[in-house]
Amino acid sequence: MRVRLARQGEGKDVARLAEMALQGRGQGDDTGDLAEAIDAAGGKVKVPFGHAYAFVADEDGAVCGLLYTTPPVRLAEDCEEFGAACQQRLAERVAEIELLAVEEEHRGRGMAKHLLDVGEISLRQRGCGALLVQVLADDEPVKAWYKRQGYRLLGPGEVVALRVGGELIPIASTGTTYLTGVKHLAG
Repeated sequence: MRVRLARQGEGKDVARLAEMALQGRGQGDDTGDLAEAIDAAGGKVKVPFGHAYAFVADEDGAVCGLLYTTPPVRLAEDCEEFGAACQQRLAERVAEIELLAVEEEHRGRGMAKHLLDVGEISLRQRGCGALLVQVLADDEPVKAWYKRQGYRLLGPGEVVALRVGGELIPIASTGTTYLTGVKHLAG
């Protein structure tokens, strides 16, 4: 098994895994747009505030796992009061895991951890200092898994501050359905 950026033409595989990750989450069907973007550009996709990266796990030529990271678009938009330069620094130094999925028959063999490790290394090399994730508050196995990977899960209403340039940007778990996980990527 190897992890790499998705290639042009692999949109269907990425969309299938994205649908798996979103199943039961009530987040709509944005996978068609993602599939088109991957088919056109491969695993580096232009999005607001920078680029998203689609890392795939490939086993014997078949795509069977996905890690999709983006700049923290909602957070950057919320930081408009700090100015466009601060928003851009935030987008360059913080990323968010949007999707992580592994086909059921490939689970339990460390594929998700390998996807995450490769993604974190790649993001760190691009200057990213922190990675965020949203985890369902009642999904105990997933919460435990992220904790084992070094993520700090914030309780409802809990806030941490990330230093971006000269500004401290608050990161919070605001709801009760999802918790925010934060991991500092040591340089």
